[in-house]
Amino acid sequence: MPATRSAICAALLTVLGLTAGCGDDGRSTSTSPSSAQNPPTTEPAASRSSAPPSGTAASSDQGEQMRIQIAIGDQRFTATIFDSAAGRDLIAQLPLSIDMTDHGSVEKTGPLPAPLSLAGQPDGADPDVGDVGYYAPGNDLVLYHGDQSYYPGIVVLVRLDGDAASRIAGMDGAITANVAASAGRTEAARPVRPSRQHRLDRAPAVPPRLTRRTIRVASESFLRSPGRR
Repeated sequence: MPATRSAICAALLTVLGLTAGCGDDGRSTSTSPSSAQNPPTTEPAASRSSAPPSGTAASSDQGEQMRIQIAIGDQRFTATIFDSAAGRDLIAQLPLSIDMTDHGSVEKTGPLPAPLSLAGQPDGADPDVGDVGYYAPGNDLVLYHGDQSYYPGIVVLVRLDGDAASRIAGMDGAITANVAASAGRTEAARPVRPSRQHRLDRAPAVPPRLTRRTIRVASESFLRSPGRR
């Protein structure tokens, strides 16, 4: 009988040894000689950190674009402000109501209450149809609904959406434009929280606990083995 108990204990120790020698998926976690001789090298944290791409301005509101709304009579237009010192100055002055006059069926202009910064801007610009600009010599906000060639002192601030330029071109004479920040902003997508099943699927395997039933089953299996008959 003492020999039988000793054999049972030896069998249980063997089972426990096999369980401890397995990793999360049942494979052995022993270190291979090659990996022991050549341990993986870790790269310094400074070299792994990626710098922001050149030509992009840092912003405390990353993932968002400032939108504005321009109301002329009963018509509404939306637009996006380019990131610049002049654009930020314009945002700081909103909301605005600007009386504008037409010039050559190409542009409508009206004075701003205060000048905008010209920091980082070229001496002039060639605006496209649908641009909203700032004419620095006259301190005017300009809606370009026709083909305006390059001219010194022009700063392009905003891009109108959709068919806004053609609709503005159909407005004869003087207008009053009410400009305000739009309630809608384009936001970066939020990370999706993994489902509970997904988290369970990715959870590491846990070795079974040593219970009385586990010991009894192991003992019976050992006693029924061919070598014990």
